[in-house]
Amino acid sequence: MAKPDPLLFLRMAEVHHLTPQRTVFVDDTPHNVEAASALGFIALRFSEATQLRKDLRRLGGLA
Repeated sequence: MAKPDPLLFLRMAEVHHLTPQRTVFVDDTPHNVEAASALGFIALRFSEATQLRKDLRRLGGLA
């Protein structure tokens, strides 16, 4: 399996006991971000560190 195969995301969620709606997925490839989002993950596209920090703060992941 490989990204963006939905089975990969679902298997990782199962193995690591993750709830997609409470799990942040970060990737720089639009197809991977779209696939994760379609499965209910909080999907963020990485473009630069400054923007990622802002996005994570908005989600409450960084102080």
